[in-house]
Amino acid sequence: MGHASALRAFCWIGAALDALAVVALISPAVSRGMLGVDAPPTSELLYAMRTGAALMLGWTLLLLWAGLRPLERRAVVLLTVVPVLLGFVATEIVAVCEGFLPAANAASLLGMQALLGVFGLWAWRRASAGGRSAA
Repeated sequence: MGHASALRAFCWIGAALDALAVVALISPAVSRGMLGVDAPPTSELLYAMRTGAALMLGWTLLLLWAGLRPLERRAVVLLTVVPVLLGFVATEIVAVCEGFLPAANAASLLGMQALLGVFGLWAWRRASAGGRSAA
């Protein structure tokens, strides 16, 4: 896989996953089904979810934009891993520790985020090294 191809794949995979998150953040029913969390949709929760949906939609579009010129915009990949993915991981760990998010549901999210994070860092490092690192 070439430098640009790896970065582009990361961007497209990230954008697709973010688009799914937008749907979950817009709909408490979808979110409940995905996360197994049954929180009452109070006006405060809906406000927070809709704010998160707007931000997630923005990041989805940013990843699509970065995927158009992945080598030039590879910093978006690094910013997606650190702080975005790491922030999600920390948030999910806290949610499990506080008993809000079932550990079984968090495990699949954490696994996916770990794989995506490692892939993103690998693709970014490889492209940033200009082929000097081992493929």
